[in-house]
Amino acid sequence: MASAAGYVAGHVYNPGMELGAAFDKAVADHIWAPLSMTDSTFSFAVAEGGNHASPHSTALDGVTVVSAAGDAISRTIVPFRPAGGAWSSAHDMILYVGLELADRKLPGGKQLVSKDSLFASRARGVPTGENQWYGMGLEEKSRYGVPVIHHGGDLLGFHSDMIWVPSAEAGAVIMANSDDGVALRGPLLRRMLEVLYDGRPEAEAEIKVAVARSKGKMASMRGRITLLADAAAAVLASRYRNKDLGTLDVDRSGGMTRFRFAAWGHRHGQPPQRRWHRQLHQQHAGHDRPGNSRGQQRQQTCLGRARFPARICVQRSDTMTLAGTDWPL
Repeated sequence: MASAAGYVAGHVYNPGMELGAAFDKAVADHIWAPLSMTDSTFSFAVAEGGNHASPHSTALDGVTVVSAAGDAISRTIVPFRPAGGAWSSAHDMILYVGLELADRKLPGGKQLVSKDSLFASRARGVPTGENQWYGMGLEEKSRYGVPVIHHGGDLLGFHSDMIWVPSAEAGAVIMANSDDGVALRGPLLRRMLEVLYDGRPEAEAEIKVAVARSKGKMASMRGRITLLADAAAAVLASRYRNKDLGTLDVDRSGGMTRFRFAAWGHRHGQPPQRRWHRQLHQQHAGHDRPGNSRGQQRQQTCLGRARFPARICVQRSDTMTLAGTDWPL
């Protein structure tokens, strides 16, 4: 629904263009440019050509590694990018949150989007749980009796959220390039409300519980899995076929055992991220220049209040992260 609405809006603004290009241009011209959101783009080539974050996952040994699957799956969002395919930074996204808190007025006072559109996008449409509703691109929920507007995004290795409390004229953005980062969103909102309304300090405890839960889940999963030993791998056939999953080829060349699936391969006895780095070097020459965050796990958090330019950035970062958030036009 969000994708279709975005493409329709793009066509209205740019009727002579291909639908995807029309949508990209409409968002850039009518939202990003007026807000000076210079870190934001729908182009993987542009994002990956600069300072950007890579998706991370936790391996079976508990180590956080670059996720080859996460990067590949993220690219499948391109045809549906109005529903969540934008690259951005915490700095840029807090500018958008500031726009919402200012009733969609620009810093100079110009009304960028009408108030009718503002309230229509967050109107209580579909109930999604107790005291929470989904509108058009935005969600509202009541936390401890306080109305909160937010919308997050999730892809493998990328998780984000933008939240604001209209009654307090305060907002926050979090962008994480790790699957473990999803557990920070709830505590961030909790901590924000603690600061605004002098609540009991429970956010830090929530994070500790989430960490313990994650480690316990990983240990339980690891206990149910037996990694293939060299002796067992030696007696495998060279190919296995499944009508639903496709083929699995077993390659023993070069003194190593490799498993080749449809989309990626894994060398037995070597972490998959090393092979991934080699592929990246071939595909994106120059990706390892200074300042690039590939291979580094990052969480960007930015807190802000309405009325530009009053903004507090917990970490001022222009690192681009796949936001995965709907863009209302």
